[in-house]
Amino acid sequence: TIDDGMYNLIFAEPHNLKVGQRIYVEQDEGNTHSDYDGWTQVAYIYNDYIISTDKPRLDGATGNEGGFIYVESYFDSLFN
Repeated sequence: TIDDGMYNLIFAEPHNLKVGQRIYVEQDEGNTHSDYDGWTQVAYIYNDYIISTDKPRLDGATGNEGGFIYVESYFDSLFN
């Protein structure tokens, strides 16, 4: 278990993300903390399957909750 105090994401397949990259999190219906949904930034990469975001982890265990990650397009990244 990685406990850095931040919202971490675990992927079933290699994520191919980079530190600083903006991603959009959309959790499945019935999630524990809807505050995790929305834009966030990759803050740290532990390995090919686990990243840490720039959002702090909220109180209470969430376990494994499914969802989708959308990557910001290169075009959009030019204007942020």
